[in-house]
Amino acid sequence: MAKAKKKKMPKKTMKDINDFLEYVGTYWNETQKNNFSRYMSWEHCYEHFQETYSKVIAGETVDKYEMDSLALWLAWYLASWGMYRGSSGLLNHSYEVHRKVIALLLDKRWASLNNIECRNWNDDVWKLLEKLRMEIRGCYDSDISVTDTLVTKIMLGTLGCTPAFDNLFVNSISFNSEKKGYLFKSHIRNYNKCSMKELCAFYNEILQHPMAHSLRKMKTKTKNLPYPQMKILDMGFWNFWKKETNDKET
Repeated sequence: MAKAKKKKMPKKTMKDINDFLEYVGTYWNETQKNNFSRYMSWEHCYEHFQETYSKVIAGETVDKYEMDSLALWLAWYLASWGMYRGSSGLLNHSYEVHRKVIALLLDKRWASLNNIECRNWNDDVWKLLEKLRMEIRGCYDSDISVTDTLVTKIMLGTLGCTPAFDNLFVNSISFNSEKKGYLFKSHIRNYNKCSMKELCAFYNEILQHPMAHSLRKMKTKTKNLPYPQMKILDMGFWNFWKKETNDKET
C-alpha cells in the first residue's frame, strides 16, 4: 500500500504586516508579467460581473446574452483555479450549469456585500453571507460537489465579498494563526464567522500601516477597478503557502 504523501510545511510564519504586504506584492507582480496567465481569469470574471451588476443596481435590464456570457466567464475562472477537477462534478457539465447561480448573484439583495470593506463587517454581514452561501448551494444539482471552496471562489470572482477558502489559503491562515498574537488573536482555519472576523480585523490593521498606500495601485487591467479587500487578503495568504511550500494545488 502506497504511503500518503507528507504535506510540505513552511519553515517560517508571517510575523507582521510587512511580511504580508511582501507576499501580496509578489502575487501582484505575477499578474503584471503575463496578460494570459491564470491570475487574469479572476480579473476577467470579476470585471464582467461588476459591469453587469452595476446595471442591475441602476435598474437596467440584463438580457440572456449577458447572463450567458457571465456564466461562461465564471466557468473559465473556476476552471483556471482548480474547480473543474473530476471530483467536483463540474467537469461533466457545460458552462450553462452556472446560469442559475449567475441569476442568483445578480440580485439587489447582495448589494451591501459587493466589494465589502472590512471596516463594515459585522454580524449582519455574516448572516447575509450565510444566506448567500446556502442559496448558491441550491443552484447546483446533487451530482456537483458544492463545497465551501467552490462557493467562496464563486463569491470572490463575482461580488468580491470573501477570500477563496481553497487548500492553499486555508493551510496558510491556519499555519499563520497557530502562534497567536503575530497576526490573529485566535487559531482560524475554515470558512466560518470567526475566521472572517479575524481576517477583517487584520485587514483593518493593514490600513494603518505606512505601506498600505501600495495597495491602491492594484487595479484590474481592462476596466481599472480597484481590487476588493477580500481579494487582497486572498492574494497574500494564498501566495505565502505557494511560495513557502512550492505547493501547486489551488
